[in-house]
Formats: sequence, structure tokens, C-alpha cells
Amino acid sequence: MSAFRVVIPARYASTRLPGKPLLDIAGKPMVVRVAERAQASGADSVVVATDHEDIAAVVQAHGFEAVMTRADHASGTERIAEVAAARGWTHSEIIVNVQGDEILVLANDLERMVRAIETEPAVPAWNAVTRIDQANELSDPSIVKCAVSTSGRILCCFRDCSSLATKLGAGYEPLRTIVGILGYTRAFLEQYTILPRTLLEVAEG
Repeated sequence: MSAFRVVIPARYASTRLPGKPLLDIAGKPMVVRVAERAQASGADSVVVATDHEDIAAVVQAHGFEAVMTRADHASGTERIAEVAAARGWTHSEIIVNVQGDEILVLANDLERMVRAIETEPAVPAWNAVTRIDQANELSDPSIVKCAVSTSGRILCCFRDCSSLATKLGAGYEPLRTIVGILGYTRAFLEQYTILPRTLLEVAEG
């Protein structure tokens, strides 16, 4: 398996739960729990990218690396792009984005992501998804959903698709829940930061 880096974007000013990365999870801050799980994957490096000094201080106090980034990023991917540029990582390096609240992420999840990127290098970006189990997930705005093609490509993402609940196939096909694990190369990150945000992206937040 190729070498890879993990970057964990951890924004303090969450709309729904400010300070979420610092929430206590069984005696440790949430972001630290995520960093520990990411480290178990064998990544070459694990970096927390944050916009808040309190998060950086907590991460460093637990022995992990933290990087201060701008506060105006529209997404975690933009925050990671800033870190990759500042570090001068090569265009071919694989970077896995593990969201700062993915406390149940497994080392195997990250390894599968890297192997997928290796298998299909022409695909510019990857996002882990999982099946929808409950109908109430379709209307929950805190859970991002996506529609996937028959080949597994993500067609679009949205927060509320409850109007489709009675019109979909078994298991709410072809919808999936977006999991906070993404993968890409540094080359893609450079392209991503100059792409304009689409109207759908802005509308769905």
C-alpha cells in the first residue's frame, strides 16, 4: 500500500455545536480520539488543521501535530489544501481527510480508501459512503446524503431528501450517507481551491 498522510480538519465554530472538537469522549477530547484512530492506520503523518488556538493546544498536549489555518475556509478540504501547500507536499502524495468528529473511524477504513485511490488513479477524489438504515436519516440535516450512479460515482449531495422516502427502492437505493472520510492527491487539492462553488453546494451548505 502506498504511503499516505492524514489531515484532520477541526473547526471550532460549528454551526450546530460550537467547540465540538473539544467535547470530552471517555476522558479525552473528541479530536484527540480521532487522531489516535488515524495514527493506528500507519499513516506517514497525522496532522490536525484548525482555526482555533484552544484546539491546537489540546492536540499538541496529547502529542499530536497541529497546524493553524485561516478561519474563512468554506470546507475542510480547503483547510487541508492550505496545509498541503504550506508543507510543500508533492503532487502525487495521497492525503486522507478524516473529519474531526469521526470518532469511530477504523484503520481499515483509511487503508481501503488508499487502496481505492491506487486502483483507480484517474479518479480525482474519493468519499466514503454507507447505506441508509433508517427513514429519519433522509430528513436529518446533520446527515449529508448523496445519490450514487450504478458505477458508484457520487452524482450530487444534499441534506434533506425526505420527499423521496416512498419513491425509492429497497434500502433507499440509490441514496447513501456521506461518511467524513475523503481521499485525494495534492494535485487535486490545488485544482479544487480554484474551482467556483456551485449553486447546489452553496444552497445545501
